[in-house]
Amino acid sequence: MKKLEMAYNIPDSAVVLDWADEEEVHLFITTSNDEYQVTYVNGLWRCNCSDYHYRGTKTMRGLNHGDIVGSYCCKHILKAIMYLSSLKDGAYKTLDDYLG
Repeated sequence: MKKLEMAYNIPDSAVVLDWADEEEVHLFITTSNDEYQVTYVNGLWRCNCSDYHYRGTKTMRGLNHGDIVGSYCCKHILKAIMYLSSLKDGAYKTLDDYLG
C-alpha cells in the first residue's frame, strides 16, 4: 500500500500525456528527482525508473532471458493509471477528446 500512497502523492500537474491511440499510451511524469517515461504497449506497462528495472528484472529473471516483460508496477505506473482514470471521470470521456 505504501507504493500506492506514493503514487497518489504525485500531483496530476506532474503528468503529461504525450501520445495515445488504440494500442499505445506514452506519458511523462516529473518528480523532484527526475522525469520518467511510462508506456503502455501491447497490454504491458513499462517505466524507465530504476525501481521498475531492478524489481521487474528480479521478478522476471529467466523469462525472455531476463528481459522486463511488464508485470511489476512502480509508483509511476500506478500514477499513470490513476491519471488516465481521472481523465475518464472528468470532462474527457475518451483519450481522443483529451488529445483534441
